[in-house]
Amino acid sequence: MPFLRLRARGLIIAASVSAALGPQLSFVLRGWNAADTPMSGLVTLVNSVDPGHLIAEEGIFDLLLFGFYPAASYLPLVLAGLAVGRMDLTSARIRLQVGLVGLVMSLIGYQVSFQLVPVGPPSPVEGTIPVGHPEWLLAANAHSGTTFELLGSGGIALVILAVCLELADRTGRALTPLAKAGSMALTLYAAHALALAWQIVTGGWPLSGVPENLAHLASMGPALPLDDPNMPWFPRDGQQPTGLAAFVNTFMPEVFLVFTFTFTYTWRHFFRRGPLEALVSDIVRWFTTPHPTRKPQ
Repeated sequence: MPFLRLRARGLIIAASVSAALGPQLSFVLRGWNAADTPMSGLVTLVNSVDPGHLIAEEGIFDLLLFGFYPAASYLPLVLAGLAVGRMDLTSARIRLQVGLVGLVMSLIGYQVSFQLVPVGPPSPVEGTIPVGHPEWLLAANAHSGTTFELLGSGGIALVILAVCLELADRTGRALTPLAKAGSMALTLYAAHALALAWQIVTGGWPLSGVPENLAHLASMGPALPLDDPNMPWFPRDGQQPTGLAAFVNTFMPEVFLVFTFTFTYTWRHFFRRGPLEALVSDIVRWFTTPHPTRKPQ
């Protein structure tokens, strides 16, 4: 919450500092937790009373350090997004600066990483860097949350943003459907996660095309290993859906694409913001707006 009151310059500084320190701090703290130090005792104590962890294994430490996108590592991207949002993106000069900065960031992130670690983690390894391999902090693998990956992926995002803003101005209303979808990115992201979860639990995920090893897991049924907490919730009977459900699963990319433009265009016709965007905005506004205190009678 304290970052919400900063201007663009302060947010850029905060993003730079957190990008330089956050992934390394996350690695050290996760290592202490794995080494049975007082850190692990603190995590165990907090998890024992943390409602989020007890209900869904998504407590404060899960969100900060142990999740697939831990906040300690990915906070820089949030701060960079806030900084860009504070800028005058209607200015061609600002857009050019954003695009050039993004290009430099991506080149530094990926090229320097490649020079330092020509062979990074094996390709199946994605997510936070395992605590037993500090050298992989120099890699830039997708979703690894290293400083170099944040620079590379964040830089590409800035370039794409600058290009899209310029295209939107030059093409007029032609990109309106894309603009409406982009204004509801959080809602669409959540809807996509729900659609993917539905595909997994109904057994229809392999129908839309997945790697062979995942298709094999989805069809194992009763033989599916149950001792892996990260195993998707594939049907225990190993069956795949039929009829309409099979059709939707098979053409899920096309179905979701049609849903995206239809839903967002219709919603924005009646409402100014998407449902989740409005919810998050109202929550942030409530926390950041001073509330008058009642004087005692």
